[in-house]
Amino acid sequence: MKYLVYSLWFQLVWLVAVLGQQTLLPWLLALLFVNAVIIHRYFSFPIWLPLVIAMLGVVLDILNRGLGVFEFSTPRFPLWLVCLWVAFGAYLLVMTPVLKQLGLFAVAVIGALAGAISYWAGFKLGVVTWPRGENATVIILAIEWGIMLPVLHHLAVRMLKRAGGKHALSTE
Repeated sequence: MKYLVYSLWFQLVWLVAVLGQQTLLPWLLALLFVNAVIIHRYFSFPIWLPLVIAMLGVVLDILNRGLGVFEFSTPRFPLWLVCLWVAFGAYLLVMTPVLKQLGLFAVAVIGALAGAISYWAGFKLGVVTWPRGENATVIILAIEWGIMLPVLHHLAVRMLKRAGGKHALSTE
């Protein structure tokens, strides 16, 4: 049940980040603070772990932007997207015990589908533009996320084992 509740929480953060962008940034930062309290209280892993995943995600998005896979309306990399990556880093760490039970192939499929759908939703909401076209970009993102989620999951497993704590890979 806690994984379902946390998944709904992450969707709320995603909506505030994507729909609000810079306008709702103070609310997004407040949600990230609450998120930090939640993961510390209920999942007991160090608060810096999501930042590692977020840094990798931001690098990927900067590369995608630089390669013309997608563009944002601002000249700088959007702060709301950095915040979203921090929230995703926490979400991945929370969901790691569940993903660990699924196996590598299932994690890759989930990554390919969920990653592409998330960016596609942002595209449909007008948050991002896709210079290469919709079909090509969906394929690129599905391939990226089909690789990226298993890699990030493997990293999350290693970080959680090293960090220990009551959460460390237990589904209880």
